[in-house]
Amino acid sequence: MKAAVLDNKQAIQLLHHSPHAFVLAVTGGGSSAVAQLLAEPGASNTILECIVPYSEAALAKFLGHTPNSACSSNTARLMAMTAFESAKLLDPSKPAFGLGCTAAISTDRDRKGLDQCFVSIQSEQSTLLLELILDKKLSRQNQERQCCELILYGMLLSTGLTNKRSWEGLTLNHFVAPRLWQDLLQGAIFTTHSIEDHLLEAHRRSIFPGAFNPPHSGHREIVRLAKQKLGHEVFYEISISNVDKAKIDFIEMKKRQDSLDGSNLIFTNAPTFLEKSKLFPGSVFIVGVDTICRIAEIKYYGNSSQKRDEAIANLIKNNHRFLVFGRLIDKSYITLSKVQLPESLLEICDEISEDEFREDYSSSHIRLEG
Repeated sequence: MKAAVLDNKQAIQLLHHSPHAFVLAVTGGGSSAVAQLLAEPGASNTILECIVPYSEAALAKFLGHTPNSACSSNTARLMAMTAFESAKLLDPSKPAFGLGCTAAISTDRDRKGLDQCFVSIQSEQSTLLLELILDKKLSRQNQERQCCELILYGMLLSTGLTNKRSWEGLTLNHFVAPRLWQDLLQGAIFTTHSIEDHLLEAHRRSIFPGAFNPPHSGHREIVRLAKQKLGHEVFYEISISNVDKAKIDFIEMKKRQDSLDGSNLIFTNAPTFLEKSKLFPGSVFIVGVDTICRIAEIKYYGNSSQKRDEAIANLIKNNHRFLVFGRLIDKSYITLSKVQLPESLLEICDEISEDEFREDYSSSHIRLEG
């Protein structure tokens, strides 16, 4: 059956008779879908949990940080990934799906901008993003009805229970990831670079970790200088995991891969340098001075200097070195020679001086301007 011939009741019945398990997170608009899903018999087959992080504080708590905008495609995708991670834990026996919905619909206050709804669904195989511009002439009730229908359509589409259909004002992005990326998200592998390859290449490879969101001229100059200094290949490394945030999804991985324009890129599931060290023994890590300072801060080791020192000892044991570039921090350009580090860490660091490299622009500046 196609979605065009299904009413909400039929769509929900189809979902409830499928083997898929959902966690839903809805910020307000579209919450009627939750009520309809739970009201239909068989809901326990499909719905693991429903969350309505309605206030700004509730949304920040759910995501682990305050998003730049409560109603955006990026926030919907972060919500979907957070919900997906929860679904995997709640019922590992079923295919897990996380749904995030955030909407700006008609209200009693003057609000600038579009009335719109964003729905994202994350699964082990794909990331789905639906963006619907709502007609401002419609009542709040009718806009809510459209948000509800969009959620149900997204659930059907992400589970393969229906095909794409035309919908005025709808933008759809459904990215099915390559198998290697799927394995990385599921934890079956920890790097898209094979163990055999990285062991053979350890003596001639450097790892440049970062978010690269987006990459800029400073990143490219760092790679050029590193290759010149070290005499071997440089790989960008992006961890899909972050210590305090949701994992990045497949759409974001594709975006960052494309933005690096075919450069050497490795995706990992290694947010810390101890985890990176296990994946890339013997490599030189290319870092900013702010990163090398974080490696030395005991607050990242439960305020234990002993654990910090043990971590540094492991880096030394695995034959790592750090090539350290300066950064603009609080309006001052800081290089390695201007910071205090444990002697053991400093001994495996090499400095790139301000005369050799200086870049005051950052990815965060680009995102703010964009």
